[in-house]
Amino acid sequence: MKLLTSLFLTLITFSSVYAQLEVNSYNNVSIGSPSYTGSGYDLNVTGSTRMQSRVYMYGGASLYSTNYVYGRLSVYSSSRSNPYALKVSGETSGYLVDIQGTLRVNSSVYTSDERYKKNIKSYSGSTVLSKLKKLEAKEYEFKKSKELKEDYIRNVKAHRLINKDSITLSEISDSISADSIIVPHLPSGKRVGFIAQEVEKVFPDFVSVDKTTGYYSVNYIEFIPVLWEAVKEQEVIIEDLQAQVRTNEADIVALRQELEKLVKKFDKKNQ
Repeated sequence: MKLLTSLFLTLITFSSVYAQLEVNSYNNVSIGSPSYTGSGYDLNVTGSTRMQSRVYMYGGASLYSTNYVYGRLSVYSSSRSNPYALKVSGETSGYLVDIQGTLRVNSSVYTSDERYKKNIKSYSGSTVLSKLKKLEAKEYEFKKSKELKEDYIRNVKAHRLINKDSITLSEISDSISADSIIVPHLPSGKRVGFIAQEVEKVFPDFVSVDKTTGYYSVNYIEFIPVLWEAVKEQEVIIEDLQAQVRTNEADIVALRQELEKLVKKFDKKNQ
């Protein structure tokens, strides 16, 4: 009886595994969706994958949907014909890459070819300096994850429920699981920068709002051309002031010469 029971359980387990795992005649392996064995990939996994050891991929790897990497991710390419060691692309309403921590790069470039752009016009005018003067640089520190957690989860829940009527604190607390909300790990130490809500009032295009959390971010790169125009605007002001100084200096020389003439005339009369 025990032998029959064990055999029955083995057959059930094998059937369940086989339904999720398939190897075709080309040795392509598909997990989760056997119909994808003919997709051209040596290994195709549909669903969540968890690997608690080192994983080496030679050739190439394509990742679709949400993927989390905990620990170290090293990407290296020895191909001289492929200009990318790592390429991330797609269409999303949020961020293609979200890095919780400090990103270190040796060099970076930004797409700026004129052929990509349209509606091009000069960004200048007498308002650049006046707009920049409305912003105030702040020194600050980011909250630790433990400090941030309670407020962050509450704010994210409220943001996700903002379009619903009759929201109560209990609804906010109960309708969304806190486990589904990942609290960001922010860098430590003193920082200098702007407050996104203050930047939004002056340069709204430089601020983005995370649609899933409601938290604000600032695109600091956009400030570079604005600062360039501000420097040019200041240069015009400086040149005007320098011209005024030269005019004043010429007037002073002329007045001095006139004063000297008057003094000489006065001295002659009193001799």
